[in-house]
Amino acid sequence: MEARRRATDGYHEDAASERFCGAIGERRKLVATVKDVARWMQSELERKGDLYQADAARDIESEFGKEFVYENERGNLAIDRRVLRAFRRLTEDTVVWMRWGRCWVKRGEHDPPGRQAY
Repeated sequence: MEARRRATDGYHEDAASERFCGAIGERRKLVATVKDVARWMQSELERKGDLYQADAARDIESEFGKEFVYENERGNLAIDRRVLRAFRRLTEDTVVWMRWGRCWVKRGEHDPPGRQAY
């Protein structure tokens, strides 16, 4: 019954996307996953050479939605831990975290083993 009502209202939903139909035409908004957000972070880092945490959190919220960020104990916008785990899996050997700059950068020859660079 619900699916029938939605179809008659011009709204259709499937597993991969949400569709909103209007008088002018159809607009499609894809539903992002944690992996999609992690891949976006990876591509941004590749494109820019670095990825600042605060900028990434703000961009993730605007591009993918509030479900991928949260407000931390200091009141700052932070990236959801699920996204960070997925990002780490994607970039384990190619990216390091620069603690003092609060950013990720491409791993260099001088970087020590592990995730953090000093």
